[in-house]
Amino acid sequence: MKISLTNFTRGGVTIEESLKMLKDAGFDGADFQIFGEAQETLAQPNYEEIFEKWGAYAREIGLEISQTHAPYPSYVEEKSAEENEEIFQTIAKAVIASGKMGSKYVIVHPPVFPERKYDRLKAENREYGLNFYRRLEPYAKQAGVKIAIENMWNFDWDYNQICPTTLSHAEELAEWCDALGREHFCVCLDIGHCELTRDNPAEAIRILGDRLETLHVHDVDGIHDLHTAPFFGCIHWDGVCQALADIDYKGVFSLESCVFARGYFPQELFFDTVALQAKIGRYLADDVEKRK
Repeated sequence: MKISLTNFTRGGVTIEESLKMLKDAGFDGADFQIFGEAQETLAQPNYEEIFEKWGAYAREIGLEISQTHAPYPSYVEEKSAEENEEIFQTIAKAVIASGKMGSKYVIVHPPVFPERKYDRLKAENREYGLNFYRRLEPYAKQAGVKIAIENMWNFDWDYNQICPTTLSHAEELAEWCDALGREHFCVCLDIGHCELTRDNPAEAIRILGDRLETLHVHDVDGIHDLHTAPFFGCIHWDGVCQALADIDYKGVFSLESCVFARGYFPQELFFDTVALQAKIGRYLADDVEKRK
């Protein structure tokens, strides 16, 4: 099983240098984040050419763009309809850009209403969300990519804690995926988000089955969305690995834990923390394969 990590920029590191660091650390691929410089590039008339160039560079050094992450949020209640349409168009460009990079998948967050907490506004947010994704489908078809929907969380300010929202639970993820159709849609399960919304990640994996084609692997403390490396939080990785083996998961084991490197360690140890994550990712990916 191949392993990947979200790319990053730190201290003036370019996108190319970031990708090279992932390769040198031992990763097979990158979860390319269309944020920051990459998101700003979407506004340029030649954005497709630039993303194609980044993808070509990755292939040149032997690194695949295993998946990408579109800009988010996908919806902002305080913004006007015109402004939310601009958000949609930016995400649509990110879908096209993902195909130009050679990625097979682009993770796109669902639009989440601010008051969509627990079971509130479930039907209303579902209608809006499915329409949002269906509008993106022609772009996915054009780009030759699949859109991966991701499990999310919201924040309950009354109790000062993270709470479930749109697509927090595997059953809803599966239902939306089936409603949208499997040709251009699949699921990206964020393992850390599962823990935060009390959705057991191993059970979620089994519920999703072959709808699950991409992952966001990271650890949390059960309270905060830390995006730290596995084994630095409270998630039971034995159960996660066994569940992935049980469904014969065939995708990339993709870590979304680059915050671990830039959040805890000085610049001089940055590469070492990336290399450590590659070893952790390889250990867990190999464990999944051994259990099959």
